[in-house]
Amino acid sequence: GLSKVQEMKKRLESINPDVKVNAIEEFYTPKSSNQLLSEPYSMIIDAMDSSLNKAHLINESKKRGIPIITVGASGGKTDPTQIHIKDLAFSYNDTLLARVRGDLRKLYGFSRFKRMKFHITSIFSSQIVSLPNESHDKKLNCNGALGSLCTLTASMGLMAAHEAINQIIND
Repeated sequence: GLSKVQEMKKRLESINPDVKVNAIEEFYTPKSSNQLLSEPYSMIIDAMDSSLNKAHLINESKKRGIPIITVGASGGKTDPTQIHIKDLAFSYNDTLLARVRGDLRKLYGFSRFKRMKFHITSIFSSQIVSLPNESHDKKLNCNGALGSLCTLTASMGLMAAHEAINQIIND
């Protein structure tokens, strides 16, 4: 198939021929972080599924002074009206972001106080995961049968983009 990265670059350049797009086809890991974070960024929007990689990216972004917005899980959720924009410390009903908070506390020394902000914006759905039936594989991963609804994922992406624009404009 077509590269999502290159197709998005083409799309952005068709909208604004003067836009500068640094299209990199690389998964973020602690090993690739120095290479991927070597460029100056106005904002990072994180939509990874790996809690350890998310936590590492959030910590590195914070250390480097790069604003970041992290997006939670959408598997098994369907209602875009339950999407919220809150500090990561105050996200709820999102198992991925709960693991990320734990990783940030355990691995990178983020505050364990429940009322203390992380100063990291998160986009998440507070909807409780909906399982279709009892025979369903209840694992929330790509091997399970839980899918995501495009209206929810698109809404989360649009809210992340909207929040990024607002933060950049108001900085």
